[in-house]
Amino acid sequence: MRGFLVGLVLISVLGLSILSFRPGGLRRQLRFAARRFRLVLVLAGIYLAGSTAISYEAMIAETLERLAAHLAMHIDLDRLLSLSR
Repeated sequence: MRGFLVGLVLISVLGLSILSFRPGGLRRQLRFAARRFRLVLVLAGIYLAGSTAISYEAMIAETLERLAAHLAMHIDLDRLLSLSR
């Protein structure tokens, strides 16, 4: 955890120092960086929503398969079907 925090601070300081050397001033560069950060957040949200939906559908399919296997193992489905006719 300590290494993560040190890395986070180091990246922040490094990013700020690089932005201050670029032409146009720090305020302009931070505005561009904020715009890019918002874009990254939106794209990350879209990715997260999509991966969650795909993961959820896979989980439902796996659960239904396991339920069907469990029922087939413990219940005589052919006999039950013949009794229902």
